[in-house]
Amino acid sequence: MKPAHRTEFLTVPWKDAPKGYGPHKTLYNRFLRWSRIGVFDRIFAALAGEGSQPERIMIDSTHLKAHRTAASLLKKGDVPRPIGRTKGGLNSKLHAVCDGEGQPLILLLSEGQMSDHKGARLMVDALPTAFSLLGDKGYDSNWFRKALADKGIEPCIPPTKSLKQPIDYDKLASATRSKTCSASSRTGGPSLPATIAVPTPSSRQSASPLPSSSGFDH
Repeated sequence: MKPAHRTEFLTVPWKDAPKGYGPHKTLYNRFLRWSRIGVFDRIFAALAGEGSQPERIMIDSTHLKAHRTAASLLKKGDVPRPIGRTKGGLNSKLHAVCDGEGQPLILLLSEGQMSDHKGARLMVDALPTAFSLLGDKGYDSNWFRKALADKGIEPCIPPTKSLKQPIDYDKLASATRSKTCSASSRTGGPSLPATIAVPTPSSRQSASPLPSSSGFDH
């Protein structure tokens, strides 16, 4: 993991990896192969499993702007790329579930146009045991509230204005949801803690948790 860790942690081109690790193309292909067969998913799932169960979890998402050259990758390869076209151009969307301290527990990378509802549906089975879940109005739906209730999790989600019958929720607790947003914005930097990643056909999905391994290997 050291070459992959070094390259992603420093956010430098693969060709700048130490020569002792071999050709940079070989490093990249190995990293991509490990990502696709779930090596990183299993590693970080094991790391996340060592932590204690959170009392409160939070859910949110953020868009990740794709480089302009990503357009040439949309139809290449046998595995679909999690890149889509939105009003803002080419981008991906990172869906995250964090604990009460804002530390990511689940990450899901999708095409940019995927809705928060669909992202939640893909992650709901992987949600850890918790007392409550905080989310914004984008997650206000009957099916999601029922899915949380079935898992013994109390939803703390503001209702949309179109809802005819108001739903009570903890407004003070809901205000802490901003921690999820700040955690999502750190996924490109070295401060992201260990996570469990929902498998997706993407090397970026595996790259997101890599900075967390800085404490294990230098």
